[in-house]
Amino acid sequence: MKILATAVVMAPLMMFGILPAASQSDPGTGASVRLVATHDATADRETYTQKARDEMQLWQQKLHDFDAKAQAKAMDTQTRASKDLDSAWTEAKNASDRLNTAGERDWSRAKASFQSASHKLDLAWRKIDPENK
Repeated sequence: MKILATAVVMAPLMMFGILPAASQSDPGTGASVRLVATHDATADRETYTQKARDEMQLWQQKLHDFDAKAQAKAMDTQTRASKDLDSAWTEAKNASDRLNTAGERDWSRAKASFQSASHKLDLAWRKIDPENK
C-alpha cells in the first residue's frame, strides 16, 4: 500500500517535473526554427516585392517610351493628314472656281473635276475627324 501511495504522490510530481523540462527545451528549438522560417519568409517577401517594383518600373518606362513614340507618330500622321486636307481644299476650291467660269464645252470636265476634288476633300477630312462627317 505504501508503494501505491508513493506512486500516486510521485507520479504527478514527476509528470509536472518532466513536462516543464520538456516544454522548456522544445520552445527554444521551436522558437529558433520559427524565427528562421519567419526570417526566410520575410526575406522572400522583400525579395519578391523588390522584383515586382523593378518589373513595374520597367513596364512604366516601356509604356512611357511607347506613348512618346505614339505621340510622335500621331503628330507626324496629323501633319501629313493636315497637309493632305490643305491640298484637297486647294484642289476643291480651284475646281469650284472653274465651275463658275466653265463654258459649254468645258462644263462636263469642270463638273467631273469638282466631283473628284470634292470626294478627295471628304476623304482627307475623314482622316482628320472621322466622327464629324
